[in-house]
Amino acid sequence: MSNKKSKKASLLLLDEMKQDKPQLEIIKKLLAEGADINFQSQEDGYTALMMAVDADDEGMVSFLLGHGADPLIKNKNNEIAANISQSQSFIYLLLKDSELVNAVIGNDVSAIDKALMYGAEVNARGVGGNTALMIAVENDYRDVVDFLLECGADTSLVRDDGSDVYSLVTDQAISEALKSDSSLSSENKVTEYIDGSNKLKKARLQSLAARGGNKFDISQLEFSEMSPAPSECQISEVEAHFGHQLPGALKAIYIQYNGGQPKLDRFGEYGEFFLSHFYTVNKSRDKSGTLLWAIDCFSRYLGSETLPFAEDYIGGVLFLRWLNGSAEVWLLRCGEEALDDLEHYVDDDGNPISISFVCESIDIFLEGLYAVD
Repeated sequence: MSNKKSKKASLLLLDEMKQDKPQLEIIKKLLAEGADINFQSQEDGYTALMMAVDADDEGMVSFLLGHGADPLIKNKNNEIAANISQSQSFIYLLLKDSELVNAVIGNDVSAIDKALMYGAEVNARGVGGNTALMIAVENDYRDVVDFLLECGADTSLVRDDGSDVYSLVTDQAISEALKSDSSLSSENKVTEYIDGSNKLKKARLQSLAARGGNKFDISQLEFSEMSPAPSECQISEVEAHFGHQLPGALKAIYIQYNGGQPKLDRFGEYGEFFLSHFYTVNKSRDKSGTLLWAIDCFSRYLGSETLPFAEDYIGGVLFLRWLNGSAEVWLLRCGEEALDDLEHYVDDDGNPISISFVCESIDIFLEGLYAVD
C-alpha cells in the first residue's frame, strides 16, 4: 500500500462512495493507491465513513473502521459519524466501539467513559485486533488501564499478531495491576452470558463477516416444522395484544415460517443458549407451543406491552418488551433455570422467575442466530 497520500485517489474514493452501490474492490484499490480514508468532501465535509453511515451500509462501515477511518471527524454541520446514524442501530454501536478505541489512543478517560455510557463495548476490537486495554497498556496509560479494568476489560484477549496485554506491558505499576485483576476475565464470561446485548453484538459481527457484507435475510436461517400461515385477522389480534405494530422480521416469520424451528439456533460462538422454536399463531389456547397459550401462561409475569414469541431448549421464553420507543428482546426463565442477580418474580408454586435483557431488536437477535452454522 502506498504511504504517500494522493488527492486524486482521495477524490475518487469519495466519488465511489457516492454511488448507489459502492464497490469494495474499487475502495481497496484506491486505498492502495494512496487515498486518504479520512479525506473530507469540499461540499459538506463528509468522509467516506460518513457516506457509508448515511447509506446505512453496515458492511462498508465495518470495513472502513477496520482500516483506520476516524469516527470523530466533524463535517460542516459539526456532526460526527454517530450523529448521522440511527441511535442504537448496529452501525451506531460499531461507531461507538471505534470511538472508544480512538479515545484510548488520545489518553482521554472522559471520552472513554462517554463512549462506554453510549453503547461502546469495553472489549471492542480496533485495527489489528487491538482492544482498548491493549492500546492503553502498550502506551503506559496508567489511568486509562485502571479505568478499563474497573469497567471489566478482558485481560485474556489476543490481538492479530498474537500479542496479549502481558506481552505488551512495560510499566511495572501496570503489570502489577494486570496481575491483581487476573480473575476478571472469568467473571466477565458470566457477565457476558447474562448481558445478551454484548453476546448478540459479537454474534452479529460474525454474521456480517460470514455474509461478506451482504444483506441478511430470514430465509438464511432455514426453518423447518412450519404450520400454515395465520390470517390477517389473527396477526391484527397479536398486534392488539402487544399494543404496537409487530416488527417486520417477526411478522415475516409468522407469515412464512409460522411456529418454525430454525436450523441455525444459537448465538454466535456461545453454546449456552439454543433456540427451540417460534410460537405458532393460530386459534388454539390449550396446546403448548402456540402463541395464545404462551400469552395465557406468561403475560402476568411479563407485564403490559409485551409479547412472548419463542422458546429455548430449556423452557426459557423469549419475548418482546416495548421500552424506549422500540420492541426489545428479553428472556424469561423459571425454576432452576432462572438466572441469578436479575429482576426476579415468584410463580404460584414459589419457584423463582428471572427476566433479563437480550438485545435491542429482533433483527439483531436473528442475525445473531445466523452467526453459527
